[in-house]
Amino acid sequence: HARIPSFILGLLNKTMKFNFVTTAHWVFDTSGMLKYLTNWGFRTVAVSEDIKTYLIDNYNVPAQDITVTINGINTETFSPGREKGELIKELGLREDSKKIVYISRLDESRSLVAKHLVEIANEIKEKYDVEIIIVGGGDDLNNIESLCYSANKKAERKFITLTGARTDISRFT
Repeated sequence: HARIPSFILGLLNKTMKFNFVTTAHWVFDTSGMLKYLTNWGFRTVAVSEDIKTYLIDNYNVPAQDITVTINGINTETFSPGREKGELIKELGLREDSKKIVYISRLDESRSLVAKHLVEIANEIKEKYDVEIIIVGGGDDLNNIESLCYSANKKAERKFITLTGARTDISRFT
């Protein structure tokens, strides 16, 4: 499921001989020796056609050894129409506003969309009665928190809520 565990298991598999399946959710830095710190299993599951192409182009993984799937979700747990009253109250949001909810790991390598959303938040707010909720934690959380603070200050009211890491993500859908 990650580069280093796959690398270690690939080495162990040379002598222990076990079924070895890896997953590819993102692209890795392939500069220098980093390209060689990755082992792909007998079969690899990629989360998109782009990732499959990346594996073929950068690691010479045979196309027939890659299965493409999407990140699956439980549609009964994550479904529209769920009651939001308690969450709206908990976060101090207005009942009557539209909500934009962005959910992601907020590590620097993945937080660009959250940063862009905050950068254009005031423009969105000027056109629509909207509140923005950003859900997630990571090593870039403090930077995003600072951006949210500045945007809210510019708007002279809090309309962006940054929740940090949560384990109840289905409540936000």
